Amino acid sequence: MVKLEELRKKVKEKILLKGFTGTGKTYTAVKIAEVLLERGEKVVAVDTEDGMGKDLLKLPEELLEHLTLHICGNYNEFRKALDTLKGGDNKLVIVDSLSHLKDYARREARLRLLRDGKFYMGEKTVKIDNPDTYTLRGYQYALPNIWEDYFLGDLVHCGANIVATLMVDPLTDFTDYDGAFDIVLQMYYIDEEEKRKWKAKILKNRGRSDETVGKGLNNPPEQLTKLFKKEG
Repeated sequence: MVKLEELRKKVKEKILLKGFTGTGKTYTAVKIAEVLLERGEKVVAVDTEDGMGKDLLKLPEELLEHLTLHICGNYNEFRKALDTLKGGDNKLVIVDSLSHLKDYARREARLRLLRDGKFYMGEKTVKIDNPDTYTLRGYQYALPNIWEDYFLGDLVHCGANIVATLMVDPLTDFTDYDGAFDIVLQMYYIDEEEKRKWKAKILKNRGRSDETVGKGLNNPPEQLTKLFKKEG
């Protein structure tokens, strides 16, 4: 028999913040982190854009001792960052952003083929004559696609709450990543009376009222931080 308290500890929030650049995705993720850092909880930030630093610098210095920051610019660095999450006692993991996972995986697959100097087409071995112009083709996308799935699987099963960002076109509602998350928000803003107001459209809200899906959300940073304050 599963005890209620044990089940509550196992249930984690997995949140995906999507939107175009400048819509408050990183800002919102860092505000959530601040709530947990203030309670002395461990937070890991995985920065694939080297752009989270300015928001993190706005946090009080004493909170940073509970924060671990990984800046990743390629497949191997991201893989190592994910490996450090296994079996840890982190309360929150931020990934800003997932937008580069596909590029990282494809770039690494291309580099490995270039090191071999050849690829296989059925039973035929094809030599890569010009490394400068060689690109992945056809079935060669299968391996990086599998790596991308592994990245996402390792992330959402790391045992911590997850807040990830993803840059998408404002007209894009759904992506391949949405299924791995419980809450998916399409972030945007409006400028009203010379003041910027953060907004979001709720695309997914697993385990909560379906009536909220498709509805608007005012001030996502404030609403999501309330979610984690309740947990505390």
